[in-house]
Amino acid sequence: MKKHLKNATQLIRRNSEFLIGAGIVGALVGAVAIVALVNHFSGPVIVHQPAKACDLFTLQEARSLLGEDVLQTESNKPVITGDVAVSKCSYTDTVADPTQMTVAAVAVRSGINDEGLARNVADFAVAKSNNSVEKIENLGEDAYFNKTIGQLNVLSGKKWIIMSYGIGSAPESNTLDQAKVLAQKVITK
Repeated sequence: MKKHLKNATQLIRRNSEFLIGAGIVGALVGAVAIVALVNHFSGPVIVHQPAKACDLFTLQEARSLLGEDVLQTESNKPVITGDVAVSKCSYTDTVADPTQMTVAAVAVRSGINDEGLARNVADFAVAKSNNSVEKIENLGEDAYFNKTIGQLNVLSGKKWIIMSYGIGSAPESNTLDQAKVLAQKVITK
């Protein structure tokens, strides 16, 4: 037994540098793996700050369209999904008949990194290829009006801006002229 104990002690002494080195390498590999996992699960890298719809279309601007008695019905921070963020802002007037309530709404889809910017452009092109849209010139980099749902879509910088202005219960009655009035307040920012 003493002989085996002596052999084991000598083996440990001869290989102690190897065991210490292996322990250090194992600790470094573990640390790198932890950093990689934290980075992977921490979400997308935000290179371009997403736009906030209510920064583009403020309460004061809504009042200039809808009158002084305006209700803000939706205002949210940008919600990030993948490489894009979406923010919404809408206001209504305060008429007594809900079927005649006028709504002015803006949604902004922002690319938060280069992949998101490319996705915005590609998705915009696909949506624009729909047969029920009217292409619009001299508004942003690209624009179209969807007659079926009464929305003006504008690609401007890092943003895809979707605007709707008209009777809330009948968005299909929204006109391009109405949407352009809203666009004049939003696109300049």
